[in-house]
Amino acid sequence: MTFDIYLGLSILSFSLFLFMIYIYFQLKTKYELLEDDNRDASERIKNLELQYAVLQTRYEEEKKTSSQKLSLLQGAKDELSNEFKTLANKIFEDKSKQFSTRSKEQLELMLQPFREQITNFSTQTKEQFLTHSKETYLLKDELPAFKTDERPTLK
Repeated sequence: MTFDIYLGLSILSFSLFLFMIYIYFQLKTKYELLEDDNRDASERIKNLELQYAVLQTRYEEEKKTSSQKLSLLQGAKDELSNEFKTLANKIFEDKSKQFSTRSKEQLELMLQPFREQITNFSTQTKEQFLTHSKETYLLKDELPAFKTDERPTLK
């Protein structure tokens, strides 16, 4: 009986040993699969980190470029705004000068007849004044003759 027990224990020990070997290989296989998965995941992480770095660099470059473009656009906008203001002022000044010139010409045309009439009136007034002055001078010379009753005869 001791042999049977011994044999039973030996078989049980051997079976346990085989089971442990089986478990070992199962665990080893799972470990290797997990290591492979871990390596793949690490490679994917490295690739993703590299892609992230590339994308981050592109983003920063695009951001910088966009900022420069925006700055250029703002400068162009300001320049165009100033040019527009300058051009608008120039057009306004030109139109004002044209209006002023036209108004002056039209006013000159309207006032020309009045000028002519005033010039004619002034000329007539001067002529009448001269005529009146001459007549007064002649009458002044004749006045003493009226006082003495000597009248010169008109020739």
